[in-house]
Amino acid sequence: MKDLYFPFISNLYCTFQDESNLYFVIDYFSGGDLRYYLMKGKQFSENQIKFILACLIIALEYIYSKK
Repeated sequence: MKDLYFPFISNLYCTFQDESNLYFVIDYFSGGDLRYYLMKGKQFSENQIKFILACLIIALEYIYSKK
């Protein structure tokens, strides 16, 4: 993940760990993440769902192209 730089993927800068936890230093997203809104039971409009899915597909295509 550290070698991937793409607008639809959060950038990983470094990792470190202590005795019981693994930490990831990634980009800060002030609006939260998709899981946050799904857990709150947020209802998305059809256009919002299309946008989210398009972003996911583009990100997966990029990851696949990098093997």
